[in-house]
Amino acid sequence: MIPEHAARYFGDSVFAREDRPVPNASCWLDSPYAPRNRNRNALNALMYSHVVKAWRAYDMSALGDFPGERDLARTARTFDQHNTVYEIDNNVKTPGYKPDVRIGASETQRHLLTDYSIPEGLYDVIRDAFNPLLVFLGGMPEDFTNKDHAFFSGETVRKSAVVVNDHASEQKLEFRWELVMNGAAVQKGVFEAAAAAGEILKLPIELTAPDVLERTDAELRLFALKDGVLYKKDSFALQFFPRHAKRNFRNSAAGLYDPVGKTEAVLKAAGFPFRKVESLKDVKDCRLLTIGQNALKDANPEFLKQVENSGLLEGGLKILIFEQQPCNLGNFVFESPSYRNAFIRRPESLYLRGLKDVDFSNWRGASDTVPAFVVSDENSPHYPRSKWKCGNGGIVSGNVIRKPDYGNFKIIVDSGFNLAFASLMELRKQHGTILFCQLDVTSRYLKDPAATRVTDNILEQMSSPHIPAGPVRTAFAGSDSGAKILDRMGVEYTRVSPNDAAGLNAAQAIILDAGGKNALRLISGRKPVILLPGFPLETISGVTLRNTVQDIFRASAPKDDPLFESIPDADLYFRDARKLPVLTEKPQWTVATEPALFAKVKSNARPYIILNVAPDMVGGFWNAEKISRIWSTIFNNLNIGLSRGLSLFDGERMRHNTVIPHLGEAVPENVKLKLDFRNEGKPGQTGGFKPVLLGKSWEEQGFTQKNPFYTLPKETPKQYRNNPYDGYAWYRMEVFIPESWKGATLSLDGGPIDDFDWTWFNGKAIGETTLRNSKAPWSAIRHYPIPQEIVKFGEKNVIEIRVFDRWSGGGIVGPLKVTAKKATVPSRSPYIDNLDFYDGDAFHQW
Repeated sequence: MIPEHAARYFGDSVFAREDRPVPNASCWLDSPYAPRNRNRNALNALMYSHVVKAWRAYDMSALGDFPGERDLARTARTFDQHNTVYEIDNNVKTPGYKPDVRIGASETQRHLLTDYSIPEGLYDVIRDAFNPLLVFLGGMPEDFTNKDHAFFSGETVRKSAVVVNDHASEQKLEFRWELVMNGAAVQKGVFEAAAAAGEILKLPIELTAPDVLERTDAELRLFALKDGVLYKKDSFALQFFPRHAKRNFRNSAAGLYDPVGKTEAVLKAAGFPFRKVESLKDVKDCRLLTIGQNALKDANPEFLKQVENSGLLEGGLKILIFEQQPCNLGNFVFESPSYRNAFIRRPESLYLRGLKDVDFSNWRGASDTVPAFVVSDENSPHYPRSKWKCGNGGIVSGNVIRKPDYGNFKIIVDSGFNLAFASLMELRKQHGTILFCQLDVTSRYLKDPAATRVTDNILEQMSSPHIPAGPVRTAFAGSDSGAKILDRMGVEYTRVSPNDAAGLNAAQAIILDAGGKNALRLISGRKPVILLPGFPLETISGVTLRNTVQDIFRASAPKDDPLFESIPDADLYFRDARKLPVLTEKPQWTVATEPALFAKVKSNARPYIILNVAPDMVGGFWNAEKISRIWSTIFNNLNIGLSRGLSLFDGERMRHNTVIPHLGEAVPENVKLKLDFRNEGKPGQTGGFKPVLLGKSWEEQGFTQKNPFYTLPKETPKQYRNNPYDGYAWYRMEVFIPESWKGATLSLDGGPIDDFDWTWFNGKAIGETTLRNSKAPWSAIRHYPIPQEIVKFGEKNVIEIRVFDRWSGGGIVGPLKVTAKKATVPSRSPYIDNLDFYDGDAFHQW
């Protein structure tokens, strides 16, 4: 998955670098006779130039590079199964092989051999990263890995020259730096320093951001001289923005729902007028409804559901939604990968005016949307542990939305693995607009120039009185199978007979499949005609069109045609070669992907949109999803409505219907424990219990008696043979279940329980976990459904748990709770049915 991972750092250009199918790692071509995969090289270079240098400057100066086997190919030409012995040397006291013959069949004599006289690949990158005298440009001395690069005019820019001296002697250096802007050096500096043996220096460089009238690119250059000769040079790209000036946001007619309060502070700082709203009546007086950061939860406010169902949105209301954590919104799949890079997908967007791709990386300050520190979770669904992180500096998009496959969504800024996530996304419903801003702008306003500018742009455009024209009238003539596809996409269309000339010509856009081929002779005017896969192209008059099946593993979309606007090459990368229909015979003026899986051909002044590939024609990871997004993007670019049945705030399920929102949780109280030495206990007993806490073993709470009626198993580890109490015990606790939970789905959740348990609720058995139903019951999280008929609603209920501990710590060593979930039906999802939830961001350790 090299290009998919490379995309998160380098953007959409990585897919064009792939010159052959690579479905998995075993297909990499490591050969001295073919170039090494360019994206693999770029990722390795990024690691060496960033991670290795940082580790060394963090005082891990003894760090070395110890490549093995094919890793050697990163630096120089490497041959496999090569003769590695070129001379016979019988001096056993010197290093090296000591074979009896030059040519042999053993592994040591026919092995990988790197020819360092032919450097290639990462030769210079690795030599630079491990140079005993390492010099590079870093962030401020106290935070040298900081990558701040955008500044307002007049701000102080603080960087450092980092020196790591692993020599056994002092090293003296002269440093010269210059700030270059528009081809000329506008600021300069010179200084000298001496690094003692083993010393690490972070030498300060300070300058002032120049006065500029518009966003201006610049470069900070560092030259290190040793004995008057250039030893090392480095550079750092900077961007300077004019001093911030408040925009004129008069007549915004904006309402704000912001229970957390952070967005209110941003709007006040921006000088953006608003009034707080909390009812449908309040919103009716607004042109713009702004929903603040983290305002949405598992259950949304009733008035937001009323707003969505009132018709206000379709009539022209705009809704601006700032950063949300995973929540009940649109059945979207949220992820929390803490991305430091995002990429412009629609450069023409007014939300991005005055900004470039580089402006969406390494924002100044820290994000406040995700935890700063995450450690691996042994109970994670990831293999084998959850992803981990340390620090929130530079994060551009902490929480992202997986790109929808269906709907009138426009991806403005995307990010992440496979570029599969949206950081800024727009949805249009008739005349209404919803903007989802998952860029972490709230904590960066007036701190990072790019975050400030995109926020001002968003507020300016969303408060504008201009509204969308609404989708075009669309007709479909064809088969039931074609209609089924369009219905799943949410296409807003009228189905007509292929022989209904009036119905066909009343539409502004027409969709046909093979079942509607007879409609072509009745269509008049220049309206676009979309042809679904399998349409007989030979029935189109005025042009010759023919498909040929070819092996295709990737394609690219035209970058300057409005029909294909914002289709990333990521969505046309299929990893493995697939046999797909390609439009090979076509007129010269055809505009198409390369190869022509999708095409636009004009004949008799009418554009025909040819969709050769359907989602179910391309197997493999994510490919059906990618093709679905391409279809939706093309339909969007034709202004065809795709929002039928889509609900934002009123869904009963979340995350593509995989999560049912909680109605609430109840935590047990009055928890007590009773040891059962002879294993004679039964449910319903009340005497002999002592208060304890959940989440700690009973040994940690003073229950360390030796059980004279229990014998440790023979396989008990030595270190656990003297850690009583072992054997059986009973927990008893109470939990209040509200009357409002009647009809909900209830369960007892939590743990682990060390080792086995048998659980009762109001005297009725609800579940057990032992070696008979679990490979590791001592670490398993419990989930026991609670039947409605045994629950006392509006009263306290009794939970009894019999626990058996084989050895070492025992008891309920994790929290327990009763969870209530609403009985629901699946909501409409903006994703394909069989969505793949493989997590490319999971931390993998083999």
